Amino acid sequence: MPRLINAPQFKLDDLCGQRIRALIGYSEGDSDQVVEMLFLRISDDGIWHRLFLDADIGFWETWSKDEAFSGYEDDGRIDFADRWGLSGAEVLKAECFGSDLVESGLSSFRIELTMGALNFGYADLNDMESETILDFNVGIYSRTESKRL
Repeated sequence: MPRLINAPQFKLDDLCGQRIRALIGYSEGDSDQVVEMLFLRISDDGIWHRLFLDADIGFWETWSKDEAFSGYEDDGRIDFADRWGLSGAEVLKAECFGSDLVESGLSSFRIELTMGALNFGYADLNDMESETILDFNVGIYSRTESKRL
């Protein structure tokens, strides 16, 4: 399946209005906050969205399940939908921010959900060689009240 886009900044409009079915992070690091790639499934059609950062730009790809996880071993996978209770959460807005939109110039992803916001970006905003990390902020950008997890 195709790479949809790779650029410093872009919108992921196809995700908006959809509900998260699965959110898996892949990590080879000591901390499970260090995530090299995100795997997102928003429908039951078997398509997985892969999001990652490299060389200061964001990448968005779609793959079948078999292809999406090729080369990404089970022991490095982290089920963030389960950990943060995000299964069924609606995607309100999804973007890759870069160059002109952030002071540091390094790209990062923000996915705003009914329950909060996922942020996926470089650990050091001034160093594209730094690790990429994922965090979830409950209630940020939320349209509804939510309780802390």
